[in-house]
Amino acid sequence: MVKLSQQTTQETNKQQLSRTQRVAEAQKSKREEIEFNKLKDKAERISQEKFKNVSAEEYGAIYETLDEDIKPFFATGGEVLEQKAKSITETKQIIQQRYSYADQQLIIAKEKLQEQIKSAQDRYIRDKRKDKEKAREKFDKDQEKYEEKYDEEVAKWRGYKEGLSKASRQLAQNKDVTFQSIEDYAMNVAY
Repeated sequence: MVKLSQQTTQETNKQQLSRTQRVAEAQKSKREEIEFNKLKDKAERISQEKFKNVSAEEYGAIYETLDEDIKPFFATGGEVLEQKAKSITETKQIIQQRYSYADQQLIIAKEKLQEQIKSAQDRYIRDKRKDKEKAREKFDKDQEKYEEKYDEEVAKWRGYKEGLSKASRQLAQNKDVTFQSIEDYAMNVAY
């Protein structure tokens, strides 16, 4: 910690700058700000020209050709590759979760079918006392409807899983694909 006497000495030194020195400092600060803004604009132009539609692997080579004063505005090639690997890993984890979710939905659909058929059987047992033929007809119709709905659910979730699987193969090829595009593809396959 600085002693009070030293603090006051430092403050008086700052206050004792002449007007010319203060103006020179202000002008220097303004020049630095203008230079920074020029470099920033140049970096934005380069970003649009050189880095548009560039793979992470190509990015590193292009980054190395940049001027040293521009490089601070960009991530290094290693950082970009690291981010790509992280993104791919996260997307793979999300796909695994969605795959498990689809499996759960298949189990739920099976349980729902069993509940509906059980309910239809109970209704058949109750109604057959009144009119056995109508009760059997109603039971068969309901069972067919429930099984058809179950088959649709199974086809949907299997299609979804197949779509996830096919789309995630791009991740295995080290392509950085967003989960949303993978899920969109999976939903298209499902329906």
